[in-house]
Order: sequence, then structure tokens, then C-alpha cells
Amino acid sequence: MAYAAKTDWVDYDIEDPLNPNAIPTASDMNRIEEGINKVYIGTHIYGVSEEGADTYKIAFATPFTELTEGMHFRMKIDIANTAASSLQIDSMPAKNIKILSSIGKIDTRTGDMVAAGIYDFYYDGVDFILVDPTVNATNILELVKTVDGTGSGLDADLLDGKNANEFASFKKSSATFTDNDTSQTFTDSFCTADSLVVISITSATSPKGLWSVESADDSFTITSDTAESDDITFDYYITKVGG
Repeated sequence: MAYAAKTDWVDYDIEDPLNPNAIPTASDMNRIEEGINKVYIGTHIYGVSEEGADTYKIAFATPFTELTEGMHFRMKIDIANTAASSLQIDSMPAKNIKILSSIGKIDTRTGDMVAAGIYDFYYDGVDFILVDPTVNATNILELVKTVDGTGSGLDADLLDGKNANEFASFKKSSATFTDNDTSQTFTDSFCTADSLVVISITSATSPKGLWSVESADDSFTITSDTAESDDITFDYYITKVGG
């Protein structure tokens, strides 16, 4: 039977001996006993899973007919989970088992629950939350991956305090030296003052002058000893020297 608290008891009054609120009935006593039983088993309502393979079920001698937010169950697992899992209490619809993480609720992963392990779950109104999943290297790695990436703050993202793109040592691109000029600067954030910049002419017209190249942070400058009368297109290759 479903437990419903009786809160309208009154003190026995000899002048009103038949007051129903002063005389416990069999139904009242059964309700009281059920309440005592629930206090006895505590908030950890224990059961052993009857079927595993990621779809777990507990059947109680006195079946539950309703799940309410905050209910807490303790279950002994019969078969280790291998993927996302669910838990069914008695004949009620099964609910997904979730784990709380820094990105919110996530599905259970292989090995979060092992055979013969005893685990706590609470119902949050939507899902069963697995309180303390089994710790294993694979699952730790999966959680790390959820925050992995540039700027995550993980040492695993860095080498000597630098991101991977900072170790790139070579870049190729193209540009045009426009006519009627002897010196032009080209912006490229890959370039540093120590970079080696090599120019390869790609236009049909060759430079009239002798070119020299000087690198700087975020740019390089081409200087010709003669003003160019035509646009000169070229590929350039930047090689970082040092680190």
C-alpha cells in the first residue's frame, strides 16, 4: 500500500471515547508500520539488479508506484555496464542513468558500474544520477577530453608552456610587389625577427633591381636597389629559426 501520513490524530478524551481520530484502526496501524519500515531502511532503498546488460531493474517486495524527486536507491549490480544505461524500479518506466560532470549530465560509460558493485542513485525528477561511478583510466580520459583543447588550462595541451601551433616552423604564401616602388613591407603574423624569408618570383616579369629581404616580428620588408616598373608576384617561404 502507498504510504500516506495521518496528521489529524487527537488526544483520547474520556468524554468522547468514540472519536475516530483518537482510536487507531487496522488501516492506521498498517500505515504506521509502513512508515516505520521506510525509516528503518532509510533513504538508501536497497535492491539487487535482476537484469543487467545496461538495462537494470529492481523489484521490491512492496512495489513502488511513483518516483518523486530526491528518492535515493542503492543497487547491487549483477552485470557490469558497457555503455549508456537505464534503471527500472518495479513496473514503472525505466529512467536513464546519468553522471554529473562539469558539462552537465552525461551517459554512463563502459565500466562506470562493475559486477557485484553496490552503487547509490538518486532521482532528480528526470533521470537517475549515479553518485559515485567506478574510477578507471578510460573514463578519466573521456572526462579529460570534454575540456581538452587550446585554452583549457591543462598541461596536456602544452609543451614547455606553448600550444602546438607555436611550434610550427615553416609557412608558404604569396604576395605582390607593386610597381614604382623600391621598398615594401608585407604583414604576416607567422614571421619573427629571427625568421628566414626566401622569395621565389612567380610572375613572367623579373625584377629590375636586386632584392634584399629583412624579417621582423609579424612582417618582412623587400627592398630593391631599382624602382620596379611592373608588378612582381612571388611566393615566399618563412622558416622560423630557434624557438
